[in-house]
Amino acid sequence: MIRQGTPEWLRQRIGYFTSSEVGKLLVKAKAPDKIFGATAEAYILEVAAERDLDARFLDIESGAFGLYLERVEAKSRAMRWGNEMEETARKVYAERTGYEVEEAEFIICNNYYGDSSDGTCRDRSTGEIVGVLEIKCPAPATHKAYRQLATPEGLRRANLGYYCQCQMHLVAHGVEWCDFVSFDPMCREPIHILRIPRDDKFIEEITTRIELANQYIESLQ
Repeated sequence: MIRQGTPEWLRQRIGYFTSSEVGKLLVKAKAPDKIFGATAEAYILEVAAERDLDARFLDIESGAFGLYLERVEAKSRAMRWGNEMEETARKVYAERTGYEVEEAEFIICNNYYGDSSDGTCRDRSTGEIVGVLEIKCPAPATHKAYRQLATPEGLRRANLGYYCQCQMHLVAHGVEWCDFVSFDPMCREPIHILRIPRDDKFIEEITTRIELANQYIESLQ
């Protein structure tokens, strides 16, 4: 298994639209003759540039891919904290829910879109994967805010990008729910779990935007 965050995992994602970013594609243009807004277009150009990357810089063993990552990656202290806490969050979630939780790999859904959920949830009695996870390990104040969320619509209003991630995990894994998990081990109540069911109307909208974004890339020089 290729673990998330490793150079091999990052290499897999090159040139694909991914669930963690496709929410940006929902930003629509103000001009009537354009489909995508500035945020969406910037993301599309990032993916287009990845597809243009010289094959020499996709080589991990030579160190060339690492050099490329140094140019384009910018990890904040908060992001590093989130990555470090994710495994602990999975363990706490498993203890609270009773599911067998496994780290998920990068799933290539088609030739331009891929997905990495933060874990799969297996029913211990049937052995069936019944759901997936999207884990956030935010700052204390943000964790407090997420603990106030009680409905899927609440998450959609609070952070459309995260709601989009959850929905696209469902597409990739073919399951009916994604648990949005906020985790902060420093808080008295360290974990908040919000179940997000499949939203077919929303999925249709975002998958159409991804298709249009891919067509846009194919039209570029």
